[in-house]
Amino acid sequence: MAAYSRWYYLTRQGEPPLRQACDARGQQRIAKELQDFYSKNLVKIQAEYCNKHYLKQAESFRTMLAGLLAGEPQIVLLMNKGSRGTVLHAVLAYGWIPEQKSLKIYDPNYTKQERYINLEIGKYKSLDITYSAICFPEVLQRNDALVRKMENLYAMHMSHRAIAAQTPISRQR
Repeated sequence: MAAYSRWYYLTRQGEPPLRQACDARGQQRIAKELQDFYSKNLVKIQAEYCNKHYLKQAESFRTMLAGLLAGEPQIVLLMNKGSRGTVLHAVLAYGWIPEQKSLKIYDPNYTKQERYINLEIGKYKSLDITYSAICFPEVLQRNDALVRKMENLYAMHMSHRAIAAQTPISRQR
């Protein structure tokens, strides 16, 4: 949902915010379809990117921050390796607070509250999981297959709402 929110923000300027444009049921369907797509097509790409750049976090962070400061929300991947294997969670950074070394984020698990990741602490808790590794997977920012999937999901689940919102009410005869 973080990737879809980013795409929606960047491509659907002038339309209502995503939480208003799509009801909770539609958001759940989109999230499920994107999760299925992600697990089949992107998890390996993302893992390879994060493993490759893990020791070069400063470089990866600078790239992410440049995009963020240019007005483009950025995907941030949180990871936790536990007894049940690796758990991944994506959030969307949309603000930087330099004096606190914190990212202001949208976390799909907390849709009605602002959340922050303090990069000095290097841990983030979402629901009952504490994530101890952070990656800035720029590989997902412009993945063509992911963009096509999001465009298709928009066409399936939301385009009729946007058209209805822009069309004046028809006169009854």
